[in-house]
Amino acid sequence: MIAPRLRYVEQFRDRHGKPRIYYRRPGHRKVPLAGPFGSPAFLAAYTAAHAAAEAGTTLIPSKKGEVPRSLGALIVDYYGSTEYRALAPSSLKAYRAVLERLRVEHGHRMVAEMERKHVVRLMDDKADVPGAANRLRQMLRQLMQHAVERAWRSDNPVLTVRKAKYKKEPHRAWTEAEIAQLEARWPLGTTPRLAFALLLYTGQRLSDAIRMGRPSLRGGLIHVVQQKTGTPLAIPLHPRLHDALAHAPADHLTFLTTQWGAAFTAAGFSNWLRDKMNDAALPPDCKAHGLRKTAARMLAEAGCSPHQIQSITGHKTLTEVTRYTAEANQQHLAAEAMKKVTRMQTRIERARKKGLPNPLAGVGQLDVQPIERKENVAGGGGAEGNRTPDLLIANEALSHLSYSPRRARRAECPSPQGKSRRLPPGPVGVQRCSPPTHGSPCPSLSGSLGSAGF
Repeated sequence: MIAPRLRYVEQFRDRHGKPRIYYRRPGHRKVPLAGPFGSPAFLAAYTAAHAAAEAGTTLIPSKKGEVPRSLGALIVDYYGSTEYRALAPSSLKAYRAVLERLRVEHGHRMVAEMERKHVVRLMDDKADVPGAANRLRQMLRQLMQHAVERAWRSDNPVLTVRKAKYKKEPHRAWTEAEIAQLEARWPLGTTPRLAFALLLYTGQRLSDAIRMGRPSLRGGLIHVVQQKTGTPLAIPLHPRLHDALAHAPADHLTFLTTQWGAAFTAAGFSNWLRDKMNDAALPPDCKAHGLRKTAARMLAEAGCSPHQIQSITGHKTLTEVTRYTAEANQQHLAAEAMKKVTRMQTRIERARKKGLPNPLAGVGQLDVQPIERKENVAGGGGAEGNRTPDLLIANEALSHLSYSPRRARRAECPSPQGKSRRLPPGPVGVQRCSPPTHGSPCPSLSGSLGSAGF
């Protein structure tokens, strides 16, 4: 079995010949790890050291030390706060990348001297990358809020700074042709096909798919705790995902592993999957994260409610679900609207061919008389006057809304046998026609066939 590769691990023998293992990461304090390499004790120590480094708790301050009440000192103090330590691992990494760059470039500046114009100037330096400018604004806003809570200053100058406006292109959903194209290039039994099935048929993020494994399968469900939000989910296995998992190797804790047998990192998995999609000749705008949007779209097209979609994707709010399924909802509503138009035109055309009256003539053209309030003349119509109760007026209005043109036509036209039909009277203002001679058209339906066309 090939030994897994672990980053930042240093092994050597000291001057007494004793083996030493350290977690040694640039810019961080080195941490001794229990041996031997690959043992459960070593893996536990490595996981703890790596998590501490990702959280920024093992960072080494500059040689001269941070100046008290400076921006660099504030960043170091923020690393030890409860707010920072409670962030998800992916957020910790993203935060630290921005904060460390800010610490190197402006760590010597005093927190109390920062003004709004300084924040605007820092954002203007990143005008070419507005997304990075907004991330910097977010970090500075949280840092200044932390300074206010520590009584390093009395206000937060970033609160009045506006975000940089730019149009962000969202990840689009995959088309059915693109899905078939990838499946044709990577058949069942290949790792890219397994990765594709995990992403599409669970609707999860890349950071969640790389942590799924045999222990996640229980009772026909695949269990996952989302890394970004901490939301626990139990997702039923799709038949196609079940077929893909049947070909997955069983000698690893995770379904997806590198060629050396190690688990993927989120960034490494994204780059690896991009190469496999290029091998399948997929377009550049076909992203791996788009499979999550594709899963939400497929659920919406199947008629799932927003809450049902949320139970699969794990979104915190229905607003996010609506954003993911807007395209599918628009197409579905447009298709239903066009079906109604087609059915209406078909009914009119059939009636024209059979020489029958237009089935839609007069619909929507009812002469409804307005309802007037009845006031007692003696009472003067004032507050003490005797008026028609509002509830009665509401009931009369509802009777108009419940009017059915089909029911009205049946009531107005007697049957061929001459038998009268006892139906409730139509709304106020609709005049019933007199019984016509058998075989003659009803006067109320004698409009032209083309008067109600689309």
